[in-house]
Amino acid sequence: MFYSDLPKIFGPNPLYKEDEGIAILRVKYGIEAPDQIFKQIYCGLSNNPEFQALYGHLNLKSLKWDLVRLKTSELTKFGRNATYPDFMLEISEDFNTYGNNFCIDAREEVAEHWLEFGTWDEPPMFIERSLISSGESGLHLMEGHKRLGTLLGAIKYGFAQLADTHELYIASKK
Repeated sequence: MFYSDLPKIFGPNPLYKEDEGIAILRVKYGIEAPDQIFKQIYCGLSNNPEFQALYGHLNLKSLKWDLVRLKTSELTKFGRNATYPDFMLEISEDFNTYGNNFCIDAREEVAEHWLEFGTWDEPPMFIERSLISSGESGLHLMEGHKRLGTLLGAIKYGFAQLADTHELYIASKK
């Protein structure tokens, strides 16, 4: 099953409810991924035209998702390697624009998590760039632009004491 096939299951007029569709992907198609990946990327964003353009060719059964920890300094090296690079960079400048906790997140529980733990409350999702563009190396941010943008803003403006490492999901070829 390819990413481009997902709108048939989770399309604008979905054939199945989210949980039913995820169960079909797991059982019928043998796709393995953490729940967060199923809900956010496979279900929630499968109708997004930009996601289809970038990831439609991906064979979901050939992907392996790992939860890893990277040092803060490693997370500054992505540049524009993201689905929505401009949005991520805009978020990183919110502190400079608005000041106070608005730059962390308008949701109080998310802002509190950043201030208490110095990291995101839910890992962002990356993919090896070679899987979306042959000959490329490094990682590409699929989902979690606000999270990474907030981290980059915290590095630049120091509005939160950051943890030394941060969890993230990385998709690679099995």
